[in-house]
Amino acid sequence: MSIESALADSIAAAGTGLAGRIYPFSAPAGTAFPHAVFQRISTRRAHTLDGPDGLAIARVQFDIFSQTHAAARTIADAARTALDGFRGPLGAFTVQAVALENEHATHEQQTGITRIILEFVIWFEE
Repeated sequence: MSIESALADSIAAAGTGLAGRIYPFSAPAGTAFPHAVFQRISTRRAHTLDGPDGLAIARVQFDIFSQTHAAARTIADAARTALDGFRGPLGAFTVQAVALENEHATHEQQTGITRIILEFVIWFEE
């Protein structure tokens, strides 16, 4: 399991109503709303003079899609509450810290879909 999948599982379990509707990269055609997609944007690995020290710093983006802004906001707030500031075991990983680094929303006029983007930075042991 990847760190981003572990984060997605945490969001699904946080009362977001997204259980079974969080997908890597893109949602299948015809997926019901609301749903979310995630992707790892980057990963940096820390080093000492002896080589890698086992700490990874990943940037993971979650995009929440809903037919109403209110529903998207409720889900985004639950996801933020579940992850921002988290530290401890998460799936097979030991997480040093999670920080919400960026959040923004867009609204597609033609489809009426609201998208809220949450960008987390995660320090974890590999």
